[in-house]
Amino acid sequence: MRAGLFVAGAAVVLVFVWLSATSDDCWNGALSDDPLHCYVLEQAQRDGIIDVDAVYSAGGVLHFYLKEGEPARGDIIEYMGDIFEYIRQKAQEEVRRSGGDDCVLSSDGCRIGVFSPPGWDSYWHILPVSEVYETIELRFGGADARYSEPGWASYRQVWPASDGGVGGASGSGALGFDVSDVDTTNFPPVDCSPEYRTSCNRSQEIPGIGLAGWRSMGGGSGRMVYIQVKSPPGHEVTAATNAPEALQEALLRWNPGMDLDRVVVIPVKYDYEELWRWVITLRRFARSSSNTVGIVRALVGTNRISGYVGKAVYTPESSLQEVPRSLDDFEAGENIRETIHVSTLDLDRTMNALPEVLSQLGIPADAVGAVVQIDRTPQDPGIPGVPELSANPSSVMGSIGSGVEETASEFFARFLIGGAAALAALGSVVLVIVRLLRRR
Repeated sequence: MRAGLFVAGAAVVLVFVWLSATSDDCWNGALSDDPLHCYVLEQAQRDGIIDVDAVYSAGGVLHFYLKEGEPARGDIIEYMGDIFEYIRQKAQEEVRRSGGDDCVLSSDGCRIGVFSPPGWDSYWHILPVSEVYETIELRFGGADARYSEPGWASYRQVWPASDGGVGGASGSGALGFDVSDVDTTNFPPVDCSPEYRTSCNRSQEIPGIGLAGWRSMGGGSGRMVYIQVKSPPGHEVTAATNAPEALQEALLRWNPGMDLDRVVVIPVKYDYEELWRWVITLRRFARSSSNTVGIVRALVGTNRISGYVGKAVYTPESSLQEVPRSLDDFEAGENIRETIHVSTLDLDRTMNALPEVLSQLGIPADAVGAVVQIDRTPQDPGIPGVPELSANPSSVMGSIGSGVEETASEFFARFLIGGAAALAALGSVVLVIVRLLRRR
């Protein structure tokens, strides 16, 4: 009898543990405002479709880190296709059940749905646009995989609950960044191949002149070349001028047929190689534990920033301004400058901390001209590489309307009913076990 009671008690405890383990609170509230996303991801976790190790918020993106390692590149489409097909079907079932706007089945009037696979620059759009996040991504490799991502030290763990704050660090942009883990002295030779730019290539083709930027403007007989050059010490020039003799000689060695009368020299403070080395330093900082401000990228660009998707601002130290496309070639050529662009997950925090960060990294404050807020909102509703989904892209778009607000509570009621049924079934099993024990 005691054995029977023990088994029955253990069964009740097991059911209680099972109910507790599967009754998530929308990933510790991370998806409280997105009940459909909350529901389908919890279902995928319970059904073993995904095995989430941790969830982190990074800028406008919510990262779900899966425990499994990343499949081979050739298998990832099939693997993710199975996951996304499950999510799509669960979303459709829930929309129909809740009586919401069945926009998941039609593109008419729908918002673009978002859900990103790991390692892809494009997005597979399975769910409606989140009310909170620009996109939601699945990542392989467990929570530790974030350490390989630039800006990881600014990530905020939201599930399981953690007291570690932002990336386990202060993240406040306060004084005292420890950049001791950032190499600021050793650099490889300038490599123009990853980001082919005329200015970079010219700086390597015509060395020794302090070249920073190169622009050819206009056409035919009116074509002009605008060259940004770092003035040598003691020979600073404050306005555009014709090429000095030493520069003329270097240009003619590079191109004996060059018309020097069509060359305008613009003096600048830093040459391209300096900018490139500081970009490398910022990229190293982006991956360091000291980067609690969310910097993820750096590159050499011009002072034209109007084309960015996310919000972009000039740093006050650089005194740069936009060069309108409406300017004629001569005026535009004289006003275009090479500068460093920094992309970040948190524009305000980065702007507040940037002067100190640059100072500790040994980078002049005015060398960074633009800071850009990363915006990961998908621009295109395509679903690449999954034929069964790509055949009808509109079937995986949309919002589910006002009915979704009741989804969480309705699901919880259904879950309790399911839990009661499971308990009843388990109780029957317990009775059988008790009878077997009695027969002994």
